[in-house]
Amino acid sequence: TIKTSIDLLETIGVEQIETYPNPFNKEVSINFYSNFHERAHILVYNVNGEKIAEWVNYVEIGMNILNLKSGVEGILLISIRSENIQLNAKIICLEKSVISEISSVAPLTHSISVKKIKSSFASNTEFIYRLGDQLRYTGYSGESISEDIIDTPSGDTSYIFVFDVASRLPKADFDVSSNIIDQGTSISFIDISSNTPSNWLWDFGDGDTSNVQNPSHVYLSPGTYTITLTCWNDYGSDTLKKEDYIRVNSLVPIAEFSANVRTIIPGGEINFFDESTNSPSSWLWEFGDGDTSQYQNPTHIYVAAGLYSIKLIVNNQYGSDTISISDYIEVQEEPDPLLFISPTNLEFDSIFTQKTLYIKNEGTGVLNWTISEDTDWLYVSPQSGETTTETDLITVSINRSGLSPGNYSGSIIINSDGGNSNLNVSMLVKEEVISSETPKEPNWK
Repeated sequence: TIKTSIDLLETIGVEQIETYPNPFNKEVSINFYSNFHERAHILVYNVNGEKIAEWVNYVEIGMNILNLKSGVEGILLISIRSENIQLNAKIICLEKSVISEISSVAPLTHSISVKKIKSSFASNTEFIYRLGDQLRYTGYSGESISEDIIDTPSGDTSYIFVFDVASRLPKADFDVSSNIIDQGTSISFIDISSNTPSNWLWDFGDGDTSNVQNPSHVYLSPGTYTITLTCWNDYGSDTLKKEDYIRVNSLVPIAEFSANVRTIIPGGEINFFDESTNSPSSWLWEFGDGDTSQYQNPTHIYVAAGLYSIKLIVNNQYGSDTISISDYIEVQEEPDPLLFISPTNLEFDSIFTQKTLYIKNEGTGVLNWTISEDTDWLYVSPQSGETTTETDLITVSINRSGLSPGNYSGSIIINSDGGNSNLNVSMLVKEEVISSETPKEPNWK
């Protein structure tokens, strides 16, 4: 039961093996020290006693480093057993991997296979042969992988052995999930080497390395990278280098901006728009008049005439970029207001009693104006106002009551800070026609 397995775990000596990290996700490093070079049995199982992964091979004198992938989650038990080694540890897997397996991550001390063979005349003397060498030794083959020597030498006899292990050498090869990626994106490297390598050394070209068979890596800087894979088995090693195999696109922002207007008068408002690419996360605007802003799309008001240079600095997690454009904004001196009236003369015949006068500011700023008239029969409304860009409508009225027939003339006087003007007004009063016929009685014939 689970309880029994947990109780067993607590009774054995644990933490004799270093594991990092613990708890872990998918993969964990197993480190242990050995004083012996001997065959060991490493077993990983869950708290129910089910075997998760197994590794049987020789351990080295010194620090041994293994990599464990766990296809299950929860508490796992590690047992390392050999003639002289009995080690245990408890680890916790938080996120399971696709498969469960144990592999060695410590590279071999030699780039080619090394075997040791005992001499017939001195059993404690060892010979070393390397791939491509001829092995010469005296006596019997002993623990070597060569065939037994049939004859019995009389005295000291020399033998020459040539070991051909070329067909068993590993052939390094690999593939990747993608060889064109964006900066900061993870890429998976897939070992497809032949002849069953047992150790790997990857170099991704950015200074980082890995001993995992199928590692993942994140490139933090843009550029092109050369990938090198060296793999080993019991017979030797092989290396494959792919020049400029990975291209990493930059995600550093590229600064760019625009504005809704570029020419204004003092007091005018300008909207600036960030058009930078690669998703900046912060902005710093300099408007050329000493003011700054950290908004993405700020609004700014210039109070003085002149030419202003605009600078924008953008940043994200990958870096920054700056754009500066000289004399990008022109603030022009504000021209004076200018009075314009229409029409310039008003003529009232014997019928019309009201007409319209238009006042407009053809300059800038505010046109302040007042109106007065010089006759009793002439009226204007309103008699004062302020005009910027709109047109003011003035009503001009006349009154003919009590006036003798004839032609009348007067004037309207317009005074303003944009100039003065006099408007002539003329009016016709017709003589009344009185009928002299005597009214007739009703029903008169």
